[in-house]
Amino acid sequence: CVCAFGCECRDVTQRLVDYIAALEKRLTTVTTTGPVDIGELEAKYRIRDWPLMVNSCVVLGMVIFLFFVHSALHLELSLAWIAIIGAMAHLVISGTRDMEEVLEKVEFGTLVSTSWHLVLSSERTKLQNSKRIS
Repeated sequence: CVCAFGCECRDVTQRLVDYIAALEKRLTTVTTTGPVDIGELEAKYRIRDWPLMVNSCVVLGMVIFLFFVHSALHLELSLAWIAIIGAMAHLVISGTRDMEEVLEKVEFGTLVSTSWHLVLSSERTKLQNSKRIS
């Protein structure tokens, strides 16, 4: 083998090529049924818990309202805390008792990725401001 890591490179490459071929084959076998029928979707995914829907809309409305009036009222809460309090209020109002079920549905990869993006953006802004000062 010419590869610095031995013959494993060739094996891994072949597995990846086979996997890509299998995905492409599966992609070509997926058929579309044409335009989506909205009435069918509404019948299939009907709202079954109207009190939860109303409570969710109230919490969401309050969070959005607080986002808009945050600067006018000079609240001591940051926008992040407003969002966290809204999420906690929604969990309490929804009556969720099994937190494991809720945590199973959370996409932690997206949360970590977004948090790192925000941290890096904040640090970049601080760095740009420090360059302007000096």
